[in-house]
Amino acid sequence: MKLDPEIIHERLNYPRPTLPPPATRDAAYEWKLADRHGNAFGRWLYRPRPAPNAKDADAPWTDVFGHEVHQSEFRVGRDFAVTAIADDEAFRIVRVNPPAAPKEIFRQTEKLALCDLSTDERFILVQSAQNGNWYRPELLVLDMAGTVLAHLGAVDGVDGCFAHQGAWAPAAGDARIAILHEASGFAQPAIWHPFANRIEKITTGLEGEIGGFSQFQPAATWDRTGEALILLRSLNGRSDLHRLHLATHTLETLQPHDGTIFRHECDAENRVVGLWASNATYGKRFRETERFPTDGFRPTRPLHRWHFRRIAGVPCFVVGLSDAKDRGPRWTIFDPYGMPGYHYADGYNGGLSTWVDHGFQLVLLNTHGTSGFGRAWRESTSPDLGFIELEDLRQVRTALIDEGVVDERRAILSGASWGGLMTLLGMGTQPDLWAMGLASVPVGDYEACHWEASPLIRAVNRTMFGGNARTHAAAYRRASPLTYVDQVRRPILISTGRDDLLCPLQQNLNYVEALRARGGICDLHVFEGGHAPANVTERTAWITRQLEFAMHHTNAFDQTQT
Repeated sequence: MKLDPEIIHERLNYPRPTLPPPATRDAAYEWKLADRHGNAFGRWLYRPRPAPNAKDADAPWTDVFGHEVHQSEFRVGRDFAVTAIADDEAFRIVRVNPPAAPKEIFRQTEKLALCDLSTDERFILVQSAQNGNWYRPELLVLDMAGTVLAHLGAVDGVDGCFAHQGAWAPAAGDARIAILHEASGFAQPAIWHPFANRIEKITTGLEGEIGGFSQFQPAATWDRTGEALILLRSLNGRSDLHRLHLATHTLETLQPHDGTIFRHECDAENRVVGLWASNATYGKRFRETERFPTDGFRPTRPLHRWHFRRIAGVPCFVVGLSDAKDRGPRWTIFDPYGMPGYHYADGYNGGLSTWVDHGFQLVLLNTHGTSGFGRAWRESTSPDLGFIELEDLRQVRTALIDEGVVDERRAILSGASWGGLMTLLGMGTQPDLWAMGLASVPVGDYEACHWEASPLIRAVNRTMFGGNARTHAAAYRRASPLTYVDQVRRPILISTGRDDLLCPLQQNLNYVEALRARGGICDLHVFEGGHAPANVTERTAWITRQLEFAMHHTNAFDQTQT
């Protein structure tokens, strides 16, 4: 099959639905992080909010710190803002009351997230890993001076409590906080009364867990009356949305379980609005139970439905999979994701769709270690990070070969971010299983990556490995693809961002140079951007380069078999 630039362009450039900016407090200032590369690293800026139709709408921005900072999030009050920033020494919460200088009000050595401001702007909700485990965090309530007023580390003796923006009840003086806990082994909602030291547990009757495809996606938030919670539920890689009426404990389904909800909020009329997509169709806006397609967009070819299956006990999506005996030999891409915080979800993915357009089969694995399938699954890789996920890959591959839908000689290992690490690790430790590797924004040299990455990532590493790359060097080396570079036998393409601070360029260059020095085939594609391409042009070039590399090597192999 030949490369089809037209379908690549259509899949990656379709007009995405949008929502109006979310409703905000009546703030005196506008705030933004000028982050050039999507790394949560940039200059934090503010300026007076212009009056409607004002002539000075383009007032200059003021740089809060005078230099770039690693910032995880910020929250805006009426005449101030607070932010969470990090450096090599600490994680800090800083308050700014323009035009005064920024003031640090809280610090700790381990990772924290700034969740929400109380509606009356007297208190700050923080998610903290000062206990040493970001995946079982604690919740803190601070006053505006940074004093800890309340702390929640466990529910029913099970540690780990979570919250997001929108957690505080909407009425001024109402101290209720919507949280998630894992007492049942799956994330479920509760209401925390921090100043009464009381937890009000909630039974939803929903299978799966309350949460989105990402750890950053708000999943338990309030409506504008404070009389209902809006709950995002994940089950088997798809999500749905519900309104829980607290007075009657009744559940009202707003969006069904047939794709992925990427964003939701309550508009000024207290209607739940948001964005939804699946790989059977493109993205749509929704309002309550209605969905609205993007006006004027007419795709030229149908999409490819994702089918959920548990294969060898691993939750997977399979796409374009057919009986190889009936269709002839086909190449299959195995794409794993295994890091806590994310999982493969059935929301439109144009990059993956192009592979099926070009005749490849896809198997997307939510290996041990992913979120979305319960606490035990998420934490099951800690005894041997990386290798439990690789065993999942081996078993799923074997099962599909035994079914007759995968040709064992035509299996490709591919992945991005943590999946990119898995790809390079698999190419070195399972060299007989994979015909080639396609690693995007991967970790190639884990020890170097730890020190080159942002402080936000180093804190996550300390949770996963129990310490840093100096105190736990053996664990980092065992999980590092560079350790196994001598065993790589097949071609590899590495795609990486020039300004990536999560999986930085240099540590990947270390791997490329080591493999090439040993005579291995290792192509390198460096795109403009951070942990993802900077724009659709760069993204198109990246997907095209991957397809070209794969088709070159698959065509060469197929010709030897005829």
